Amino acid sequence: GEAVRGSTFYMVYENYANFLLVYDNLPEAECFTKKALGMFPKNSSLWVILAKIQYFNGDKKSAMGSAEKAYNILNSGNNKDTLAAIKNNKLNDPRKYLILEK
Repeated sequence: GEAVRGSTFYMVYENYANFLLVYDNLPEAECFTKKALGMFPKNSSLWVILAKIQYFNGDKKSAMGSAEKAYNILNSGNNKDTLAAIKNNKLNDPRKYLILEK
């Protein structure tokens, strides 16, 4: 945790936010991603991750807003696809591929 929180290298933040999303810790994922966006507000990947977290948390309105921010920052195919998937309720859930021993 502390090494990640003290870093200013944005990829570390993207990877950790994705990790929290995939390992189904949505409250911590959302809090961490919002803090990371405070440091890297023009990082479209973090906005996409936040959009996914919000979507899987049942907050489609916020997810749309975050996906639109990502798309406005970087007009890429991935950002456009994420926005369309949220709009059409067809966003793939990365957590379904995770098999954890209970």
